[in-house]
Amino acid sequence: MEQIYPFPYENFRDELKHYTDAEIIWAQEEPKNMGAWGFVKGRLESVMQEAIVKQEKIFYVGRSPAASPAAGSLERHLSNQETIIKMATEDSINKIIKSWAGISTKLKTNLPIE
Repeated sequence: MEQIYPFPYENFRDELKHYTDAEIIWAQEEPKNMGAWGFVKGRLESVMQEAIVKQEKIFYVGRSPAASPAAGSLERHLSNQETIIKMATEDSINKIIKSWAGISTKLKTNLPIE
């Protein structure tokens, strides 16, 4: 989706009618409490209902809520980006549903700043 305001209800609905069995996700690199997620979630679900798609709710892939849009280090940023892209393009919808809060900004290893 290239433009979210004004929201392209008719265009999105008309396209979505061709993909009623598709798994629909919203992927963004910003934390869940930032970026477009809060603006588009209800609008996308409204269009999904109008287009009569199987899926009732849109699923989120992105960073978990955070106070800052920055991950805090290049290593974390790259790890998060890789995880978001992999999850959005390769993982099952069940794995996406389980990670509903978003991708954590924590790594399994401690960084010098921790």
